[in-house]
Amino acid sequence: MRYYNNDDRMDCYQSGLLDMFSNWHNFNEEKSDNAFAYFTEIFKRGLAKGFNEIYKKKGDSEHHIRLISIESSNDGMGLHSI
Repeated sequence: MRYYNNDDRMDCYQSGLLDMFSNWHNFNEEKSDNAFAYFTEIFKRGLAKGFNEIYKKKGDSEHHIRLISIESSNDGMGLHSI
């Protein structure tokens, strides 16, 4: 996956970890003894879910919609003004 910046990459990574830690108890050792494959798949799907939340917007086939951070826009000064 290609990320526009490192923050997006880390957000996707956190999404993968959250899914993995949320579903660790669902591993059934009677079905399989390969826990590594189970957790790798959960983490991979969590990464994809995080990526799709950031970049893939429904109805945006040409990828025109982008999220803009209020805090980091305007050379770090933010978009808010008083």
